[in-house]
Amino acid sequence: MDIEQFIYSGVLEEYCLGMLNDEDAAFVVQMSMLYPRVKEELTNIEFAFEYFAQDNAITPSPLLKKKF
Repeated sequence: MDIEQFIYSGVLEEYCLGMLNDEDAAFVVQMSMLYPRVKEELTNIEFAFEYFAQDNAITPSPLLKKKF
């Protein structure tokens, strides 16, 4: 298997989003343990998703706390 092709297939993004079935998710974990390049890219994707989530987070209104 071509590692670069695997990295750019989109499967790492699907893994981070929880879109893979158990078998495919286990395969991604295995690949990340075998290939440092895959682990590096997976980590980069996780950081990018985290950054995107934090950058686009909306602070709830203080009034919302009173409703609960």
